[in-house]
Amino acid sequence: MGPNGAGKSTLINIMAGLVRASQGSVQIMGYDVQRQWRQARHALGVVPQELVYDPFFTVSELLRLQSGYFGYGKKTSPG
Repeated sequence: MGPNGAGKSTLINIMAGLVRASQGSVQIMGYDVQRQWRQARHALGVVPQELVYDPFFTVSELLRLQSGYFGYGKKTSPG
């Protein structure tokens, strides 16, 4: 919680790997978000405030889209 402009969204974007920090470092469950981005993203769950997906996507299509954020392709599965 904090006032507008305090950096809340920026911190979340850095943690999620969407923005690169200009200085310092961030770890999630001990994983550096820049050097160990894959492990850090696996340890992080982000729920967007607004859903921006086409309502006509199938569940399978949405899962495929989301898995791409974690580096999984069509022939790769988590675990």
